[in-house]
Amino acid sequence: MRNGCLLIVALALVAAPFPAWGEDLALDYTQTFAAGKINWGGGKIAATGFSLPPKKTAGGQAAAADALSAARQKAVETLAGLTGDLRLSGGQTIADTMAKTPSIAEKIDEMVRAAPVVQQNFRSDGAAEIVIELSLYGGFAQLILPEDIRHFEAIQSVQADQENSPAGAKANAGRAPFGGLIIDARGLGVNPAMMFAVLDENGKPVYGSAYVSREYAVQWGMAAYVTRIPAGKAFPRVTPMPLVIKGLRAVGVARTDIVISNADAAKLKGAVENLILLRQGRVAVVLD
Repeated sequence: MRNGCLLIVALALVAAPFPAWGEDLALDYTQTFAAGKINWGGGKIAATGFSLPPKKTAGGQAAAADALSAARQKAVETLAGLTGDLRLSGGQTIADTMAKTPSIAEKIDEMVRAAPVVQQNFRSDGAAEIVIELSLYGGFAQLILPEDIRHFEAIQSVQADQENSPAGAKANAGRAPFGGLIIDARGLGVNPAMMFAVLDENGKPVYGSAYVSREYAVQWGMAAYVTRIPAGKAFPRVTPMPLVIKGLRAVGVARTDIVISNADAAKLKGAVENLILLRQGRVAVVLD
């Protein structure tokens, strides 16, 4: 009976729908810049543009339209810069990818210019302020994520075979499947990136681009970067019942990769359910 229940849970994880971005905005880790911000929890880049106050001789709808147009152009320029500086993996940025592949550069430029306005207003002097936003997921992620992040077929048949074996039944005794993985990397100086790796103390990968299935990486990223350990059901990507692991140190060219203990690595690898949650990118990284 218990094996059947675990199989149902595993199947539910396979079929689980993608959640809306920003499940709990208060948790999201955000980098703030002079005229923009990168929300690493929700996967959004926002950029702000301002226009100059209109000339005293200008007025009416035409002046307002010109101010909005000028503000949007500034916002587009800022968004292009933030997008280019975005860390893809290690020391590689989106600008590096764009420089190598002109076709990708052209499409990203189109996305930036088409970024929707999420806020606009006028100051008392008539100058306009516009905020535009670009999602790091969906079409953008599909475009820039490398081919080594590939689609995986569902593994419920493997789940059933392993759990129905004597060894699987013994291993599962008294254990419930985790809802997700939380890596507490506070105090390690980890830098967020769209792609990163989790390694054991011997340098062997535990999680990375070869573990997550492409459709999930495209839809909501390899992981959400958050500011505290999610609790309750407010962050369904990894809750309830997450496996919480403490990171040991940051490694790599840009300190984007995280080393965990061999004991925690073994714990994570010890169940097929955990393989399912890794394939679905049900991972959160806690940063300062």
